[in-house]
Amino acid sequence: RQKWRRWCESPLFNYPVFSRDGKYVYFSDPDASMVYRLRVGGNKIEPVAKIDVPGGLKQDDFWYWTGLTPDNSPLAMRDAGTQEIYALDVDLP
Repeated sequence: RQKWRRWCESPLFNYPVFSRDGKYVYFSDPDASMVYRLRVGGNKIEPVAKIDVPGGLKQDDFWYWTGLTPDNSPLAMRDAGTQEIYALDVDLP
């Protein structure tokens, strides 16, 4: 038809990714720590998973990254910390 059409009015489309069969678009809402999906051509947003991990979601330069495994299970980066402390003993000749 070569026409644009809005699927939904949600402003929360972070890291959208198609399901493996192409029937759904999955996306995340970092404020709610949720992953949702939207059926292609539909307008009903369905909750898929709540991401409740210690330390919250890992924020990159843009937002909180989420994705899908090959079986459409949600993936998220876990914030395991950004600072580590190391001690080195060096014996130089």
